[in-house]
Amino acid sequence: MLFRYVLHRLSGFSLNFRNCHILTSILQSKQSPLKVLDLTNCMYNHPKDDSGYYTRELKINENYEDFIDELTLLTVIPSALIGPICRLEQFSMPGCYLKNKCCQVFASVLSSNSQLRQLDLSCNDLQDSGVQLLSVGLGSSKCSLETLRLSCCGITQEGCVFLASALKSNPSHLRELDLSYNHPGVSGVKLLLERLNDPECSLETLNVDHNEEHWVDPQLLNKYACDLTFDPNTVNENLLLSECDRKVSYTQEKQSYPDHPERFDQVKQVLCREALTGRCYWEVEWESFVYIGVAYKSLPRKGHWDTATYVSKKSWCFSINSSNGYSFRHGLRETFIPVPYIDVQAFLTRRKRLGLFLDWPAGILSFYWLSGDKKTLIHTFHTTFSEPLYAAFSVYHGNLTLSRVVKLEMKTVSISSSSIAPHHKFV
Repeated sequence: MLFRYVLHRLSGFSLNFRNCHILTSILQSKQSPLKVLDLTNCMYNHPKDDSGYYTRELKINENYEDFIDELTLLTVIPSALIGPICRLEQFSMPGCYLKNKCCQVFASVLSSNSQLRQLDLSCNDLQDSGVQLLSVGLGSSKCSLETLRLSCCGITQEGCVFLASALKSNPSHLRELDLSYNHPGVSGVKLLLERLNDPECSLETLNVDHNEEHWVDPQLLNKYACDLTFDPNTVNENLLLSECDRKVSYTQEKQSYPDHPERFDQVKQVLCREALTGRCYWEVEWESFVYIGVAYKSLPRKGHWDTATYVSKKSWCFSINSSNGYSFRHGLRETFIPVPYIDVQAFLTRRKRLGLFLDWPAGILSFYWLSGDKKTLIHTFHTTFSEPLYAAFSVYHGNLTLSRVVKLEMKTVSISSSSIAPHHKFV
């Protein structure tokens, strides 16, 4: 029982070479009791000269050696699922920064008499080209997969064509397909609905809910722009508000603020006034050392340890790590994303911009790195929010400004009522 419990807690961990080697050995063992493995938000970062050693050590199929760097060594773990020896039935890798070519490994798993029944690859940059590779395995007569989750993978109508074709080739097993937070369009949904309504096809549930254009074109996030201001009742005494409560600056000289139960008395922190419960997008610009994120109003205000957004279970935040990368924290769990080949000192001192998108009902908080007009998704938290959220900031040096985002007004493009997801087959 302890063995299974420890493996279930791998979600969000940074795995090293030894971890990957052990996991692969366990999965390939006939004595392994493991049937469920969740690697949500896990990462593996390796020196380039490790890849050759890893390939030799685990005897990776030569078909994968040409793009071992693109796969990342973390993706080699599912290669152990190939064939009937592995007993794993449920495998999850959401938010693991997988690219399209990684789907070649999963296609091999699906077409190898694997015992895998549930596969979750949500929130990875698979795109239509990855779905094309994956559909080769899904359409195999040897594939017995029952649930496939591809939420937020950048899939368009083209990807739906491949999935519909796979379901036509192998209609006997897949019962649930999750394509939420993609952009299949009316024609893509129609293709999949044909399979859902086909009496010869086993598909029972099709989810294409929340399919918004911004998952394909981040520029469209601006249609959810919200106007935020800092709450003077929460600001710490070492922080100074200006520009109509849209700029906060660190100051060594303590300010004479009136006592207030919502004021942070120790950590250099401030919340915004506005409660966020729907879909919202906002941008910030800063220099030097800050934490940026969201928090519940119930976040403690007095004391230090449990009031800081970077350690509290009541907050989700981003910071730039001095070890060449980005850090994302919730409670004591941290996800580190390296940014190689940068001048760290120069990077830390220049002005930087970040966009945040919150879909409160769906439990999604996404961070976008902003450069000019370009928005690049760098991380997404997936959870279930239980309270309204407030934009939260810790400023330990320099200053931070809430940017004014022009709201993008768009005509609503709707899919017919028959295609509102999730869809269920009634027999």
